[in-house]
Amino acid sequence: RSSDLPGVTRGFFASVANELKKTISVPPDTSALFFEPGKQPQQSGLYSPHPFWPKTPRDKEQRPKRNKVFYFIGKFLGYCLWFHHPIPFMLSRHVAKYLLGRDIAWHDLAFYNVDLFEGLRKMMEDADEKKMGKEEFLSTYCLHFEATIAGNLVELIPNGSKIPVTPDRVKDYVRHYAVQVMVDSVKGELSNLREGLKSIINSDQLQGLTAEDFQLLLSGGASNVSVQRLKTVITFNNAHGCTKETFDLFKSGFGTSWPS
Repeated sequence: RSSDLPGVTRGFFASVANELKKTISVPPDTSALFFEPGKQPQQSGLYSPHPFWPKTPRDKEQRPKRNKVFYFIGKFLGYCLWFHHPIPFMLSRHVAKYLLGRDIAWHDLAFYNVDLFEGLRKMMEDADEKKMGKEEFLSTYCLHFEATIAGNLVELIPNGSKIPVTPDRVKDYVRHYAVQVMVDSVKGELSNLREGLKSIINSDQLQGLTAEDFQLLLSGGASNVSVQRLKTVITFNNAHGCTKETFDLFKSGFGTSWPS
């Protein structure tokens, strides 16, 4: 065997990880296991469990089986960490935080889908009466405490479909929306993923790790650095007041077409 080819064990871990990125449904007739919720192509390669909404009695019978699949995927991630086998599989930031038992905040949506995050952030800015009055806000957004997730309309609070989102309740809406999208809609998948991981890796061994630390241990930087992804999270601020020519020259050193 050539020395630059992966060994049997390392090749196995990488092969399983690559299979997880495919749009396969296990069990059949359910949704895909994982998907890329981020803005494409800037946030491609970041995976989150795909929501599954049972609609029929047969669908409901699949839920325990699907949960078991995610439990074993969690065990697989645990074995990757235990045997120090990095895999080409990057998790969305909120998934890594959930596995570590960290609190998930609404601003984690920026790593889930930057367009979704920016839309909600702008709505919170518009809720300020200095920028947009109450009537203008209601006519512009016309929202209720509900959200469409994976084609299903979900109430964010009891009777949410009858409660309009007013400027003074925007932050409540954003908080409930973020929790529903990132956590509650995939609670079964996330909780079983974490339980599977904890069956291999003791929680104490994960203490002190950030989501970024966890991802680095799991993937080992297996993915190439995406300049497009960097552009979604990096901005340049001319804090020292240099000339525009100097400022543009500095930015050009990091590539072209950076946002101002």
